[in-house]
Amino acid sequence: MLGEPYPKRLPNTRKIVQLTGEFDRQGWNGEGTPPFAYNRTESRYGLRGMDLGVSFMHKNRVYFLFGDTWRVNQSSAEQDLDSIAFCTDTDAAGGLSLTFYKQPPLIRQGIPQHGFEVPLDGLSMNGFMYVFFSTDHFQVNGNDLMGRSVLTRSDNDGYDYDLLYEFSRGKFINVSVEEGNLDASGAEMLGLQINTPVLWIWGTGRYRSSSVYLAVVPLNGLETKNGLRYFAGHGNQVWWSNNEADASALFCAGDVGELSVRWNPFLRRYLALFNSGNPRGILMHSSPTPWGPWSSAPVMVFDAGFREQPDNPCSGAGYGRFMHIAWNQMVCDRVQDDMFSPGNFRDNEFGGEYGPYQVTRYATGVEGQWSQIYFTMSTWNPYQSMLMTTIITSEFVNTPGEIGAGVITAPNKLSQLWQAAARHD
Repeated sequence: MLGEPYPKRLPNTRKIVQLTGEFDRQGWNGEGTPPFAYNRTESRYGLRGMDLGVSFMHKNRVYFLFGDTWRVNQSSAEQDLDSIAFCTDTDAAGGLSLTFYKQPPLIRQGIPQHGFEVPLDGLSMNGFMYVFFSTDHFQVNGNDLMGRSVLTRSDNDGYDYDLLYEFSRGKFINVSVEEGNLDASGAEMLGLQINTPVLWIWGTGRYRSSSVYLAVVPLNGLETKNGLRYFAGHGNQVWWSNNEADASALFCAGDVGELSVRWNPFLRRYLALFNSGNPRGILMHSSPTPWGPWSSAPVMVFDAGFREQPDNPCSGAGYGRFMHIAWNQMVCDRVQDDMFSPGNFRDNEFGGEYGPYQVTRYATGVEGQWSQIYFTMSTWNPYQSMLMTTIITSEFVNTPGEIGAGVITAPNKLSQLWQAAARHD
């Protein structure tokens, strides 16, 4: 079976710290006590492990929403309930200090919030938090799927939430959102005033088997869905529909997993990061506007299996380092955990990368040239959330026809940019 051609790869993506869990076993030789993870969430908060980590600003704090969380001595009713944390750090270069709430972020109306029913994204407006959740998990032929997305509002800084409405059962079951103000072209297309505050909503449908779609709603209509429109353009035709079924794919990608779309002011582009199985890894598309034109070819942000030493299978960028290689294949690392059955380590279960959520509070760079971004990334074994970083130069986000499109920056130039980023931090 033929897969997608291997894309251009960002060569300097790296892990900064393991944000969650008690131990970070990277580099551990198996003797004595493993090194501690950055936030030691088990001893401090009773949280053994979790995934995801989507973030947004609220009241001068960066809030992080984590998914399916495993707790110390949890009951069956607590299994897979989510978790929420905040930080006030001004610099992410050395890690982020997280303060977790003692309780999970629950919806007051009793919406199901267990496995595969997770927080998707959020925003802060008028002192409230607005958070999208997935819910109604079900299985088809053994495959886990999310049933629908809902929008909620919190009036107590994320301790709990009120259901506002069901958002989607179709093409927006998993969403990523970004606030904006309409420029002249956007206002003309949507028939609204210039500078109207809006929420851009990118979405996917069937879990890890979907393209990416776009919706927009004026912020003053968010609580009621008033004015919600879907991008239904094709080619050079740009038009918007009131019908979700008309929403059209933004770029060629049919197996998008967890999705994070954010505006990067240094590159002057929207960056869409997501996990994919073809080609396998964390990929990126970019665009100067929410609707496009989006880059036609993806960029490989992080390939966990990329070998720094081609003949050494234990030298992967992630695998064999902070993501587990199954011992029945080869003994390379000791980072595996005993998350789901304490005392029984998952020696023969591979890790896996997913959920690349941009943390835009900490992005740096030089306008029009490059940007250093930070993002959380989940690993399956160990079941934790990592803080990652990379540098993206303008050559990786230019669309066809622009100067520098398709040019890969030389390694010595990227080295200079890393040094510049370090000085900036």
